[in-house]
Amino acid sequence: MQNQESNTQVKPFFAQFLEEQ
Repeated sequence: MQNQESNTQVKPFFAQFLEEQ
């Protein structure tokens, strides 16, 4: 149950995904 920690890893990953678009 580490939603906050997981969200921190998803944020930079999603940002990189948007930059590649």
